[in-house]
Amino acid sequence: MDTFKTEYEWAESLLGRGDSAGAIGAFTRLLEESESARPRRALVLQGLARSLHAAGRAGEAVDLLREAWEILCREFGAEHPASLGAQQNLSFILQAVGRFDESMKVGESALASLIARSGECSMPVADAMIRLSASYYEADRLNEAKSLSRRAKLILDRLDPQGFAMSTCLNNLGRIAEEEGDAESGCALHRQAVAIRKRLCGNGRETAFCLGNLGTALLAAGHRDEAASVLEESLRCYALAGCTEGRNIEGLRHNLALCRK
Repeated sequence: MDTFKTEYEWAESLLGRGDSAGAIGAFTRLLEESESARPRRALVLQGLARSLHAAGRAGEAVDLLREAWEILCREFGAEHPASLGAQQNLSFILQAVGRFDESMKVGESALASLIARSGECSMPVADAMIRLSASYYEADRLNEAKSLSRRAKLILDRLDPQGFAMSTCLNNLGRIAEEEGDAESGCALHRQAVAIRKRLCGNGRETAFCLGNLGTALLAAGHRDEAASVLEESLRCYALAGCTEGRNIEGLRHNLALCRK
């Protein structure tokens, strides 16, 4: 009896609950059982890579995602949606480990293929632009990051102006505005992102993330009272999601302490 589907869903559920160690174990067992160079193996490789990233072991995920991408290209072709998705995941993890030149090269290739496949005005293209923009931002290439985010926003304005992708795009544009010294514009963009996240995600972790960015932007703009209120709300939302420790949480607490000085 083939139990792959049940075991895969169990591994995914562990990751969804924040049990990255348990998910790593479950995906590793599945990987040992899966056939080599097959789509099933590529699926498991990507799950294991996500789990490693969640556990702070992103460096170990790079080769796994590269193998998954290569498998899917052999099985379906480089232009298949599954192959392009794996290519973007590889770009993301390369960014996460600071290999920005490689990340941008892989991401640009995926974006070009997506545009050739479906034209520029599509949700997959907008998502790819948002991901690639983050790589340029982390590499301190703000002009390219802004250009990509603005192109993505134009697409989202037409296709999904109140969706999750738009909140991510607005959040990214807010951070870019802050880096450019336009704190008030940054705050305005973060407020829009928070409004969308609250409507879509309630008081969840995704909302907490945008609230944290808004609070930090408000502090930088000199709006200490509002910043304190927003940062407190962000920390409450994180706590509801079971997140009370970590570098990001400590950063928010530090900023909240600055608000109260």
